[in-house]
Formats: sequence, structure tokens, C-alpha cells
Amino acid sequence: MFIGAFFTLLNAMLAIAWASITILDIIQYQLRLVLLRPVYHENYSPYSAERTLIILILQYLQLIGCFSLLYFFAFNSDFCGGLNVCQSIEFSIVTITTLGYGNIVAQPGSLGALVASLQALIGVFFLGLIISTAIGRAKS
Repeated sequence: MFIGAFFTLLNAMLAIAWASITILDIIQYQLRLVLLRPVYHENYSPYSAERTLIILILQYLQLIGCFSLLYFFAFNSDFCGGLNVCQSIEFSIVTITTLGYGNIVAQPGSLGALVASLQALIGVFFLGLIISTAIGRAKS
């Protein structure tokens, strides 16, 4: 019993650490690639629009998975009645697209609500990047 609980806790801690590191890595990659690289490099030539679009979409999907892991393992107690896996994925998708159905909500003022707000901001940023890259590809 003790060993099973230990490995469950260890799996949860590893999932939280991996998700947090991945989210930070995606954010720094996009900040460096999209915002800072054109400013600080004189001979800047952007990647092809197709490659950038594929990277953005894959990272967008990866963010959905990482945030759903955080909601399920780290912030489950911040939701009324807790979340199962499907609910955490649904909440992550609804939050990152800023759709906000309202059927699953974090308790106001909790750390889970703060993380959901951060995810919504990241989602707006990524959707803007995806749309501008697609429009840039359509123009050329």
C-alpha cells in the first residue's frame, strides 16, 4: 500500500515537473524566435511559413496536453468535485481557446484559476501567431 502510494505521488510529481518545464520551454522558444530574433539579428531570415505554422500548431496542441496534466495532478483540488482526465483535457481546450463554457470552473482566487488565466493569455498569443503566419503564407 505504501509503495503504491509512493509511486503514484512520484508519477504525479514527474508529470507536473515535465509539464511545467515544457510550458516554459515553449514560451521561451516563441519569444526568442518570433519577438527577439528579428530585433537582435541583422541578417535575419525567417523560417519558411509552412515550417513555422507546423511548429506553432504542434506546440499549441502540446500546451493543451501540458496544462491538462497540471490541472489534473497539481490543481485538481481547486475545482469543485475535482477533475477526471477527460474533464481536465476539456477544460484545457476550452481555456486555451478562450471559449469558456463555464461548466467546469476553478474556484475564484485559487492558484488553479490563476493558471487558467495564464493559459488563456498564452492561447490568445498563440492563436495570433498562427493566424498571422497563415495570412503571411497566403500573401506570398
